[in-house]
Amino acid sequence: MEIPEFKSTQEDPERVIEKNRLRTALEYLAKIWDEYGWPILGFLETIRPLHAWALGKFSKLEEGEKVLEIGSGYPLYNLYADRVGERGAFISLDINKNIQARSKKLLFWFQRLFGNDTKPRLLTGDASALPFTESTFDALIASNFTGDESWMDEALRVLKPGGRLITSWFELGGIPLVTSFDKHKLQRRGFTSVKQSMGAPGIVGINWYVEAIKPIEQETTDDQRVVRIDDNTGGEI
Repeated sequence: MEIPEFKSTQEDPERVIEKNRLRTALEYLAKIWDEYGWPILGFLETIRPLHAWALGKFSKLEEGEKVLEIGSGYPLYNLYADRVGERGAFISLDINKNIQARSKKLLFWFQRLFGNDTKPRLLTGDASALPFTESTFDALIASNFTGDESWMDEALRVLKPGGRLITSWFELGGIPLVTSFDKHKLQRRGFTSVKQSMGAPGIVGINWYVEAIKPIEQETTDDQRVVRIDDNTGGEI
């Protein structure tokens, strides 16, 4: 009886090793791209430092104000966080736990390039469930933020009456499509004085801003009080 020739179904060990080396190299390159390549491309494409500076000017941040930024990204807030001064507070929140480590890497260079010693407080959290009490902040900033729309309701909750919400989007081609959607969404949620403005240009588009105000709750004075008369007794209700 002829014995059939045995053929191993296992892959050549040397080939497996080469594949693992290639996979490791590709994973390393992908990590480098995510950590440095894409952010640098974004910097160049949108001229992001210019956008951050213009956003700070548009936000009209003043000394002593309490400001919340949602969606920290890279630490460009250092270009305008110092506007609140020592008496104010600037808190930057992001759901990505890696933001704090990433910010520490770049904070060193930002402080030396721009002479900014402000140290904003970085928090990890969800913008749709902000860990703050009602009427805490004078201003809230959201730049290119793609979270669930419920963050707008949270923004309305944590802003003080008369507080400002500033959103910004980098619009490809310069047409403010997403910005216009933001404007209408904020109006539906009860924000007032909602304004849309063109901001800093980029290479392939333009940054657009929306400013909205949380309504100031007016107390009714005696002169403004509505008097209702009871039909049966004729007295005031």
